[in-house]
Amino acid sequence: MVAPVPSPSTASGPRVSEGLRLALAAVAAGALVLAVLVFITQRSEGSAEVETASGESDAGETGAGELSSSTDGPGEPLGLPSPPTQEGGGESNEEAAASEPAGGCPEGTIGEVCDAVAFIEAFKGDRPFKTFPTVNFLDAEAFDSFVLDDFDEAEEGLRDTGDVLASLGLIEPDVDLADALRTTLEVGVVGAYNTETNELNINGTEVDLYTQMVMVHELTHAWDDQYFELARPEYDDAEGEIGSGFLNVVEGSATLTQNAWRSALTPEQQDELSRLELSVITPGDAELLFAVPFFVLQLQISPYTDGAAFVQAIFDQQGLDGVDALFDEPPTTTEQVLHVEAYLAGEGAATVTDFTPPVAEFDRGVLGEVTFNLWLGADIGDGWGGDEYVSWRTADSVCTALSVVGDSAADTEEFRGALDAWANQAPGGSARSVDVVDGVVVATACI
Repeated sequence: MVAPVPSPSTASGPRVSEGLRLALAAVAAGALVLAVLVFITQRSEGSAEVETASGESDAGETGAGELSSSTDGPGEPLGLPSPPTQEGGGESNEEAAASEPAGGCPEGTIGEVCDAVAFIEAFKGDRPFKTFPTVNFLDAEAFDSFVLDDFDEAEEGLRDTGDVLASLGLIEPDVDLADALRTTLEVGVVGAYNTETNELNINGTEVDLYTQMVMVHELTHAWDDQYFELARPEYDDAEGEIGSGFLNVVEGSATLTQNAWRSALTPEQQDELSRLELSVITPGDAELLFAVPFFVLQLQISPYTDGAAFVQAIFDQQGLDGVDALFDEPPTTTEQVLHVEAYLAGEGAATVTDFTPPVAEFDRGVLGEVTFNLWLGADIGDGWGGDEYVSWRTADSVCTALSVVGDSAADTEEFRGALDAWANQAPGGSARSVDVVDGVVVATACI
């Protein structure tokens, strides 16, 4: 069938659809999946296998093999994290209860938690946690239940987003996006901070260097939550990309602290940490991840890479005060995340014409520069000025109309050229068209 071009309307401005934000945040908002980042790096380099240091880990363990763990208490602020001193693994909560308290930590707290807390407080300018954070070490079954606790509520929105992405050719039509994202939550996740209970849950009772790094990252979320409140329901229905911008700040802040912790390790510890990162994903896990669309994996990892680079740039220019201010004034677009100068200049998104589909829509929102970079390439995406999409279903098809403009007329023309090429590559059984309406490139696709 020929894809119909919707007629203009005067509807309110677009927002990032909740489904699209869930696709971005399903992992990032609640769990650190650094192993997936390693996997993506290897996959992008053409490797079909993930190297493991010692084969598959037992369920509930955080890595392959055991590492010595520290029970000596906090290290020096901003100094070298405490080196391993005890053979074996980390301690369970029960074992820790019989240990001497480390420094000023509550009795029964294991040394690695105390070390992480002390490092974060020092890195944050010697500002202490308002309340000492709670860290729970869960067995594999309990941890999986926690990570997937509210996932069922998101499935409908994720499947709608899957239809949007499939209609644009960004994933295959037979991909169940909800199932794909469930896989990423079940693979390689070691720790997750819960903004509802203000607790950090760790998968397993073994504490190696990788788990310590996860604790530093996730406990930074706890520190930021105590000072700046990470639960922001007002962003759920907000126009534009401010929800995604805030997510990049949250993950960028935690990654900034994590990177400082990592740089303080000895060369030997850094080598061991790199080995553990590779071993977190087993060959079986890698096979599962290869079934997840590469586009989706890249989208999920963006807050850890793009957000980290953005927060690092602010930190380099403005220090901790600048990072703190990001929580009050987060980026409003992913363009601002990718180009810190756009954030500092307050450059927002251009308004583009809204469209009314021929039948009731099931989704409407913004793709943003990050998505265009992954889709059309950064050479095109860097010229992003604003966009919106609207999607609808008929009896035999799913359709999406996308309108986009560049920062300049030349950038808009580049978008048109790239989308013309996209339209000419429409697979059998689908229909794509591209037009320009009042200076706005309108691309429509149905599958």
